[in-house]
Amino acid sequence: VSTQSTGRIELRLLGQWLVRGIITDQKEGFTLLHNTINHIVHNDKEKLEYLPAIVSFVKHCGEDILGVMSSKNRELQEEYGVKLPLMKFLGKEKQQIFADLVREYCATVIISLIRMHGRLLKILKQNKKTLYMKGEVSAEKIEIAEKLSAQHSKLTMNATTLADLLCETLPDLPSLHNLDDDDQDQSGANTNTSDMGEGHLWEDEDQKTFYRDILDLTGIVPQILYKRDSPKDGKEEKKDEKKVEEKKIVDLEEGKDDEEITEEKIEEEFNKLAIKEEEEDDDDEWEK
Repeated sequence: VSTQSTGRIELRLLGQWLVRGIITDQKEGFTLLHNTINHIVHNDKEKLEYLPAIVSFVKHCGEDILGVMSSKNRELQEEYGVKLPLMKFLGKEKQQIFADLVREYCATVIISLIRMHGRLLKILKQNKKTLYMKGEVSAEKIEIAEKLSAQHSKLTMNATTLADLLCETLPDLPSLHNLDDDDQDQSGANTNTSDMGEGHLWEDEDQKTFYRDILDLTGIVPQILYKRDSPKDGKEEKKDEKKVEEKKIVDLEEGKDDEEITEEKIEEEFNKLAIKEEEEDDDDEWEK
């Protein structure tokens, strides 16, 4: 098989030409076919580039060369009680040799599918957790998950078809749709238990300390910086008191007070007002 793109056609044509007698030297033809499949099985365990070629070959030549029948055809035979005719130009021993090679490749495909499914499940759970904790997922992580998901879908389709053709069973894999049920349910159920819930709530100790240990800014920020932001500081209170004193003096001078107006009382109010003005001047100088 030369390249991945032409491998599907070449492998399928080689098998069909042997079955239909187009290749007259069957011994040499089947030796070439065996060597080709053997090369694919032992050199394509990581990338699985020739998986579509093997699937196509088994689909069109499996019953004649491998001696295997797909699950679908087997069910139809049992349902209608009809036996499909097979071309017996290969002995069972030779058919078993080809079938063992393809089943070995199928086992490699299933192992790769399990590993890829686990990686995809882990990435999707991490993205869900990041979205739950931080509110967003980086574009790079989303792109990685999408690429792996596309590869996973393609591998699942080919692995399912090959397993069905060889009457093999795929293992049950965890669903990709219930990603955050375990993590979020567990964190929600353990909200009232601090020891069990912290593992799901905080990513690390720094984040935990930032949100739980609130700093007392009054011990860090100088008092003069936040004193001005208070609703009503001492300076404003003194201004209010000054206005009250000034009003009292005006009332005394105008005779609005019921008490007896005396020079001593007016002088006393002026003295209080003078003291408050001196205190305000001292506060202004301190702030400058």
